[in-house]
Amino acid sequence: MELWQRLGTSVEILLPLAISFYTFQLIALQVDIHRDLIPEKIQLSGLLFIYPFFPQLIAGPIMRSTDFLPKLNFPEIDKQRMKQGIFLLIFGLFKKSVLADSISGIISPLYLEPDQYHSASVYIGAFGFICQVYCDFSGYTDIARGCAFLLGYEIPENFKGPFLSTSFREFWGRWHITLSSWLRDYIYIPLGGSRKGELRSQWNMFLTMCLGGLWHGANIAFVLWGAYLGFVLAIERILEPKLVQGTNIISSKTIRFLRNTITLNLFLISGLFFRAGSAGKNSVSFLFDLMKGFQNFFSGKVLPRWEELLLFILLTIGFNALQYFPKSTEKIEKRSRVLIPVFSVILLLLLGVFGDGGGEFIYFQF
Repeated sequence: MELWQRLGTSVEILLPLAISFYTFQLIALQVDIHRDLIPEKIQLSGLLFIYPFFPQLIAGPIMRSTDFLPKLNFPEIDKQRMKQGIFLLIFGLFKKSVLADSISGIISPLYLEPDQYHSASVYIGAFGFICQVYCDFSGYTDIARGCAFLLGYEIPENFKGPFLSTSFREFWGRWHITLSSWLRDYIYIPLGGSRKGELRSQWNMFLTMCLGGLWHGANIAFVLWGAYLGFVLAIERILEPKLVQGTNIISSKTIRFLRNTITLNLFLISGLFFRAGSAGKNSVSFLFDLMKGFQNFFSGKVLPRWEELLLFILLTIGFNALQYFPKSTEKIEKRSRVLIPVFSVILLLLLGVFGDGGGEFIYFQF
């Protein structure tokens, strides 16, 4: 009885680490077997290798058995893969420890009391947050891919320069790619996809994104985040033909800049819901405090070290450009064999000088 009183009557459910990622992978495996996409029998040893595969175990990318199983017994280790693996490891550590953790240190005070800051500070802080999530998550992906390359395997990319996208649909296709493709193949298409009319297609897209938000956490803010993404994607799809007709008289460069600016700001709004979701039970009140901060046009505190934050934002956009224009990067690399090694050494030195020591990855909570 005394032991029972000490333990209390409340029950907390402890979930295994990374349960959402390998649950999605196992669901995909079952569906692919049902669809006869995996013709051969799967050995237990193969499954035990793929799903606990340590580089991607904690925070993805979400791997498909159809992609990885055929390569399982044929690891390829050569000079090029070793070089690429080492570079990705260093690059990922730099994005995480120097950029993501530094941005977090700057914007954290703002998110403790967002309604006390000037609207300009709230805006740059919100932009900084989506840059933090990108550097944190893509940094982990780079580290995972680098480790896999060193072991002789290749796992999929998760980001391809989303910040330079000119539409929300393109952005989502370049952000957390393995999740968006999973949602498309295993939820959106089975719901009917775009085969049952435009209205049903928009509903399927909206519902799929709501479920994607729920995957991030059983929290109203995450569900609203998914609903917002689904709503924007649906509206963009409806308005796209009219927008194209109305922009014929404007230069293509101007149109590209305007579309990119609108896309980034739409995603910035989604970041408010995502950040609120991390507040747990206080997510709704936190979201309202954020909205109040945007109304402080003539009063409120200025975010300290905002100049540093602006520099980190520009660096993040620059790294997005490397992913968005891979052919240009490959041409430069071919012209100079020492470019990648030199760049790696520079990043390693910067990591040693400015590295924050390493906070927890954001997506570890999922």
